[in-house]
Amino acid sequence: MKKFWLKAVALCLGALVLTGCSAEGGCNGCAPTNKLAFTSNWTGDKQYHDEFKETAVYDVVYRDDYRVSTGETETDYSAQKSNEYTVVYGENGTAKGGYTTTVEALQALPSDIGVTVSDTDLYKITTSLTLPVTYNIIDTNKSYTFTDTITSTAYFRSHSSSLSPIYSVKSYDTTQLVNNKDGAYIVRYVYETKIDWVTNGNKAALTVTDKTDSVTPVYTDDDAYRLTAVENYSGQIKYTEGTVLDNETLLFSIRGLTLSSSFTTTLKTLDTAYKSVQSIAVASKRTVNVTDAWTLNTQNTAGEWVEQEYASSATYLTTLNRSDSKYTGQAKHCYYQLTKAETTEESEEKAEDGDAGKTNARAFLIKIVEPLPNKLGALEYRLSTVHVTEK
Repeated sequence: MKKFWLKAVALCLGALVLTGCSAEGGCNGCAPTNKLAFTSNWTGDKQYHDEFKETAVYDVVYRDDYRVSTGETETDYSAQKSNEYTVVYGENGTAKGGYTTTVEALQALPSDIGVTVSDTDLYKITTSLTLPVTYNIIDTNKSYTFTDTITSTAYFRSHSSSLSPIYSVKSYDTTQLVNNKDGAYIVRYVYETKIDWVTNGNKAALTVTDKTDSVTPVYTDDDAYRLTAVENYSGQIKYTEGTVLDNETLLFSIRGLTLSSSFTTTLKTLDTAYKSVQSIAVASKRTVNVTDAWTLNTQNTAGEWVEQEYASSATYLTTLNRSDSKYTGQAKHCYYQLTKAETTEESEEKAEDGDAGKTNARAFLIKIVEPLPNKLGALEYRLSTVHVTEK
């Protein structure tokens, strides 16, 4: 079975500018590297809460007509028509509840991950993407159906410790349509990545493990389907604590920044495909009105769920893409909204009197748009519901 490195972004994804020494390990004779600074904008009072838990559910929608102005450039991720294939995602283009993220506070790491830290203000973030997809090859009049899945779990420190990563694991079972001189065919990858950020000091231990041997055979003896192994890898990457994020916390971390319509910064993550620390350019140049309604559920003092619906609110359109790689790729668009939830008449009156911090403002990631490879269009993750428990 042929093996090679997948160097494309898998389906699912800062005013801070890293200055001073390199985030890959520091240097001698120069000023210390500035550590990242965040605000806990995902909680009502900007503080760490021992019993914080937030679950956000997104619908995944196929877009063949995504066009938008970012404030600097005109972006067109529309699909290019093909006479050789068609692709259908979800049910008629939508996977209801196809993407879920859960963030929760922890005071200790689970013993089964084999990593220990002395910190007690910790977070765990889990993500799950389940996306049915059907590829139709027109020339042979054959269809191939899969369920792409990506799951991840990451442990990291609180905002007061720069959201510094501790440990993460991510599993992929994804497909991609390729169209070249050999015709149209589907490539499938099944593998797992793990990163231990702390056991080896300032060296993150990365392992990549191919999992194709665990796959139940499908579409055997069909050249249009190719199960392709990735190369197994184990190595260490130098970094400076407090200056680099785990990629699985990147989108969450941006909620801890003070975005504006003229915002630009650079964040660093460890890229498991390139096996190195990579810079990510983050920029917001405009606000947009997002009309897709979503619901926030919070608990009152009696433990009852209180529901609030939001729509047509001003939102920061934020672009993310590689900033210092030979291949910068196409930008991921993330829409961040600052919402005042659980606001009472009393707190509104206090806010009017200039008593700040009384309205429980929170920042939410309400939409993600990422282009599909081979000009197939884009996937749009639309926030549907959020449940927040905070004590």
